[in-house]
Amino acid sequence: MREVASLARKLSRDGHKSVIWTIFTDTILEIEKMLADLNPVTLYGAIPTGEEEGADTRENRIRRFHEDPACTVMIANPSAAGEGN
Repeated sequence: MREVASLARKLSRDGHKSVIWTIFTDTILEIEKMLADLNPVTLYGAIPTGEEEGADTRENRIRRFHEDPACTVMIANPSAAGEGN
């Protein structure tokens, strides 16, 4: 996890955003703490879905990741952040 955090910081310093995939919620929460200085968003089963403006939902977190230049990391599991066709 330290190597992942180091790489995310390097990418952020170089002006890039990164997505960190993991299956385990505990790992998501631990990496979120490790990278708090990069203003990460997290996506996992406990985060509700929905488009309601201002609500803390998966869709709004994804939007924040895409639109907020201060948010350089998304930490997620595939089942919560995957997009279908």
